[in-house]
Amino acid sequence: MGPKKKGKGKKAKGKKRKPDPGWAKTVRWGTWSRPYESMPSSALSPKFGVIRIEFLAAVKEVWQILLHIFATVSYVYKSKYKHRTLLQAAVSLIPKCLQLDMIWSKTLAEDFLKELFSIPRPNLEFFCIRGAYLLKRFVLSPYEILTGLKRLDIGCMDALEFVLIQCTSLEWLSLSRSKSLTKALIEARNLQSLVIDNCLELSSLMVWSQQLTTLTGLYDSKKLQVLFLDCPTLVNYERPVLYVVPKPKVLHPSLLQLRKWEDKQADKPELEFGLLPKDLVVDDDALSDDTLYPNVPCFPRTHLQGF
Repeated sequence: MGPKKKGKGKKAKGKKRKPDPGWAKTVRWGTWSRPYESMPSSALSPKFGVIRIEFLAAVKEVWQILLHIFATVSYVYKSKYKHRTLLQAAVSLIPKCLQLDMIWSKTLAEDFLKELFSIPRPNLEFFCIRGAYLLKRFVLSPYEILTGLKRLDIGCMDALEFVLIQCTSLEWLSLSRSKSLTKALIEARNLQSLVIDNCLELSSLMVWSQQLTTLTGLYDSKKLQVLFLDCPTLVNYERPVLYVVPKPKVLHPSLLQLRKWEDKQADKPELEFGLLPKDLVVDDDALSDDTLYPNVPCFPRTHLQGF
């Protein structure tokens, strides 16, 4: 007997996307150093929307977790038997230095920032979205949104045009290589280092800080028109020469050009048809008949007037 024919197998069903193991690790340890596109999204599955809420809520419930830890530790020490495992479990609940590191994202836009800054995130200390192509405005306000932020990197954004930052805990900020950045308002009293190198279109910079000591890239922009630095600790720097917009040149036309313009504005004379009196010749022999003989044919006389 010949070999049996293989029957057609069942069509493989579409595989459902499983939750990423990194999401649970982020919720537990408070660290995310992967692309923005890898975050849980409700567009893929409704369950992922719930995970996304827990993902972002891990930044918020820091004080409630600390209160729970202190209550657990005090109970362990007061009890007769100090359970080491219980103490370790309590300490493991302490949230780490939460960092969100999402660089070179092609889909990150202002909607994510509105979602992230909709409620206070006191545990977020490091935030990096360097290279977000679609982001045009970055607004971090008021002060109560990120009370624990230490480092912020929003550089290398080709479309970024406006920056407004109000944060009391920020210590390091980078706006480097933002080609379209024109205006930056930074109010951070604990800011120590500011990097704005290769911001060639920057025209307005205003900084309020009580501890700023390092300012990098201030001389790269040749279009800087407004510069305000309320930084008493920034002493080792030279104020750059501000760009002054040149006044438009007024060119007065010459007399010949005025004459030509007046000639164009004047009404053009109407074309004359027929004969003029000077073009008629009277025949002395025919005075009795009053006959007039033209010496030129009858056609428009415009060529005689220089047209």
